[in-house]
Amino acid sequence: MRTIKAKFTIGFILIFGSLLLLLNVVVGIFLRNNNDSVIQSEMESFMNHSNVFVRQTFLVNGKNNEQEAFAALAPEIVQDLCDVTGGSVAAYDNDGMLIQASSTAAFEGADYEDMKNALSYKLSFTIVQEGNKVRAYFAFPVMVAGEKVGILRFCKPYQDLYAQST
Repeated sequence: MRTIKAKFTIGFILIFGSLLLLLNVVVGIFLRNNNDSVIQSEMESFMNHSNVFVRQTFLVNGKNNEQEAFAALAPEIVQDLCDVTGGSVAAYDNDGMLIQASSTAAFEGADYEDMKNALSYKLSFTIVQEGNKVRAYFAFPVMVAGEKVGILRFCKPYQDLYAQST
């Protein structure tokens, strides 16, 4: 009689243990997808506001949609966007050469897909996890009057967002 009771208890524990493990995995996947969605939404917002800001900066300064004008205005653009976004911002020319950065350390050695895609007229972001630090890099081509004048790239920490989901 005890053996049946013991087998039933062990089976019960194994079933519930397996279900709890499965639930933990599913919730973890859901939280990671949610974090990626939050980052993507924020990055798209950065892009939309940044494009409007760059076009306004060009208009205010009487510049044409030229790469040279973007390079000349890059220090002002980078600083203003850095202040607004709370992350690091960098401006690149159409060949991917750094023009100006709010923090060069944030972008040194950060050769990720986001930058490669921006060179090909695509926007994308890359999430980098190193220990307990999580950063998102987001790069996109800057278009003024239908012309690509350069590339803007953002780097923003997200360890607080990921810490909430662990």
